[in-house]
Amino acid sequence: GGVSKHPVRAQRPSAEVYAELKGNLDLIKKEYAEGLAVSASTGGDYKLPEWTLGSQFDAAVGIELWLLDHAGNFNADELEKKTNMLNEIQNKCATGALDGNQMEALSCWVDLTKCFYICIRESRNLKSQNVPGVKAPTFRLPEGLSVPPARDADDVIPKMELEMAVSEVFGIEGIKALQKGAQVAAQQEQQWQQQQRQMQQQQQQQQYS
Repeated sequence: GGVSKHPVRAQRPSAEVYAELKGNLDLIKKEYAEGLAVSASTGGDYKLPEWTLGSQFDAAVGIELWLLDHAGNFNADELEKKTNMLNEIQNKCATGALDGNQMEALSCWVDLTKCFYICIRESRNLKSQNVPGVKAPTFRLPEGLSVPPARDADDVIPKMELEMAVSEVFGIEGIKALQKGAQVAAQQEQQWQQQQRQMQQQQQQQQYS
């Protein structure tokens, strides 16, 4: 069957991975609480983002765009490691590699929540140092312990609206990244359908031979 393109990581006990997920989600909540407290004491207008992303794919794209938008504030090697990891998760989501693979989906979600925590923590740190051009992420991740689906069953946000929202937050680079992601997903979907058709044809040939 050939070698899988996506290396599956060594399995850890699921209780341990869930504990890590809970730890990440608690850190995110603490970070939001800290942001609200600082804002209240300084008369700032800090608000929690209202837009909650519904899938791992959307989260991986949103986090990647935020990191690229603030690339100048991060170590280049670390940034490359993070974006490579996010791209790999996007590919796993787009190709269906997480469908029916609960532990791998959980592990990817742990990585995403950890990375998102770093984004909101660093955006607050950078702002407190008055670094210009820093924006907090404009979206949230689901806060429950259940793992979101790899992809939205049907993109709830119409494409136009999503592009407008993305262009407001990330500018033209964000639109390009979105379009590139959509192209890649469409190509992978086509390849998958082609493979399915070939398999069906082979099965039919075997039946008649």
